[in-house]
Amino acid sequence: MKLKNEAFTLVELLTVISLMGVLFALCFPSYRAARERAKAATCANNLRQIGIALTAYADENGVYPELQDRMDKLEQLPALDTLIFKTSTGVLRCPSDQTLFAETGTSYSWNALLSGVQPGADCLIGGTDASLTPMASEKVSKHQTSVYADGHVSAATVNISLISDE
Repeated sequence: MKLKNEAFTLVELLTVISLMGVLFALCFPSYRAARERAKAATCANNLRQIGIALTAYADENGVYPELQDRMDKLEQLPALDTLIFKTSTGVLRCPSDQTLFAETGTSYSWNALLSGVQPGADCLIGGTDASLTPMASEKVSKHQTSVYADGHVSAATVNISLISDE
């Protein structure tokens, strides 16, 4: 009587490993896309909170704050992280930002045209329409998200057409 060997053969083992590799290769791009969508949602939420804080400041003081964008954290300029969010800076960091937050103290830029302007006043960008006036947007152009003076957050849609002289 001959004993039956119940172990896997090398061919069977390699087949299973290759199938697992194919399945992983098919699933990995969707995982990365889902992770990037989660980062974009966090970024939009951060901008919404910044917009609420800027609107509260404007309601209390009658004008938007006089802010500037810094190129370096060491610059002594009034910016989002020095005026609005002094203690909790997590809201000022976009999850997709790898370097700007460490260098400048924030991943978001302030619309300097609104510095010292009363809410609802005519602005160069958007005029008096608050839904067209961006207050802050992300410095990292990964998601191209902005918060507008009416409080909504959306991704920027920029149409650029090239004009050629022929």
